[in-house]
Amino acid sequence: MKDRLNPILRQRAKALLLVFFMLMLLIFDSVSGFAQRGQTGNRREMNVGPPRYFALIIGNNSYRYLKRLNTAINDAVALERALRESYGFQTKLLTDAGREQIVNALNEYRRTLDEQSYLLIYYAGHGFYDRSVGAAYWQPVDARPDSDTLWISADDVTRNIKGVAAPHVLVISDSCYSGMLGRDDLVGIMPAERRRFLDKMREGRSRILIASGGNEPVDDGGGGGHSVFAGALLRGLRQIESDEFTASELFNRYILEQVAGKARQTPEYGVIRNSGHDSGDFVFKKAGNNKGRIAAPPVTPSPEDSYWNEIKDSDSVENYRTYLVKYPNGKYMEEARRKIRQMDRLEWRRIENSTNSDDFKKYLSMFEDGEFRELAIRKIKELESPDLPKDIEIIQVGKSKTEPLAPDQIRKYGVKSSANTPLLFAFEVTPHLAISVEIYDPHGKSVKSFTVGPFGTSPRSRKGKQEAFTPQLDGLYIVKLTGRYKLGNYSITLSRL
Repeated sequence: MKDRLNPILRQRAKALLLVFFMLMLLIFDSVSGFAQRGQTGNRREMNVGPPRYFALIIGNNSYRYLKRLNTAINDAVALERALRESYGFQTKLLTDAGREQIVNALNEYRRTLDEQSYLLIYYAGHGFYDRSVGAAYWQPVDARPDSDTLWISADDVTRNIKGVAAPHVLVISDSCYSGMLGRDDLVGIMPAERRRFLDKMREGRSRILIASGGNEPVDDGGGGGHSVFAGALLRGLRQIESDEFTASELFNRYILEQVAGKARQTPEYGVIRNSGHDSGDFVFKKAGNNKGRIAAPPVTPSPEDSYWNEIKDSDSVENYRTYLVKYPNGKYMEEARRKIRQMDRLEWRRIENSTNSDDFKKYLSMFEDGEFRELAIRKIKELESPDLPKDIEIIQVGKSKTEPLAPDQIRKYGVKSSANTPLLFAFEVTPHLAISVEIYDPHGKSVKSFTVGPFGTSPRSRKGKQEAFTPQLDGLYIVKLTGRYKLGNYSITLSRL
């Protein structure tokens, strides 16, 4: 009896050990997080809260070696604002960006985004398709026409978005030959039941391209201050009635016909090849449309975000310099530098014709390493040297100057005056000669213009004109004379009233 029971007990013991090891394997599998491919969708559904939306927006106008564009930055700025304010995207705007800046930004998203993130990448700028090797490129502002060293290939973009953990990535490219970035089968989806359709689109892993054209040049303009393509995209984001919609719906309803009907290009929508696309589509969601869903936890702005929000609309260059000192690699670094460059150029435009050296000294104090630093130093030397620039001759009160003047010839006179002291200019010209007169204040601003002559046809006749003028500033005024009609002689006399 005992011998018969031993085999039965041994079999039961083996069975119990087998069950024990299976349970241990199941426990280990759940703790370690290992999952089969069929469980990937379930793991994503376990995450709590709505997805976070991110956008990298790139707009390039001021190319160093290629033809300048007119609307790319306008397009990028308008899209960034629409995505941030109406759709709740966390945005990064790059304007006039070089290869290093763009690739660094792509790498940053590759490192930081998780499976609760959606990423939209928008590029407006020059593009190129090399038929000899079948490769498409974005051309940053530092790209040279005869070398692809600083170009960004479709493979560069694909490699980065393939490595991004975000389940959905949408690339919108508004450049020549941008359709060559993605050449897999086009996707066309007609939803039967909307909620189920949108949920289905979210479940997969999508890598989608919306391109402004195929293998063809595209227009830089024609969309009311934007390119035709960007104008249609922005209009769609504003006008679409659904609170949630796919990139495919946006393309088919608002972009395809509007662009193809107005321009030479035909926009395209499709899957980016070799990018890790599985299924689904990028789903847009309007900001504030969270009723009945788990609300995202409140976000406390970082010190950097708080400081930037305080200064982003400032007209003080020092605020942006302070930001760059505090956050040398900050998320708004490129925008701060762009603001400084913009202020630099605006200030120079305001003073470049000034005859007051203090204006240029102030410029140097504001922009020590400014774009026009060398010109400002030269202007100061010219204006503070004992002799004025060679093309300017001082005219004294009570004195006359008589000179010949040919058509389109220019003469300039300097008048040193005090504010609110009325002056009288008296001109005489010979027949057939006419003079255009323009007076500039010490800051280079045109303050008065008039014409003298022509008078009569007799070779001996000589007639004139008088013009009163009251300076509003102390300093050197410039009187610029330009010959018109035919060669002749003139005289100019300056007196005080």
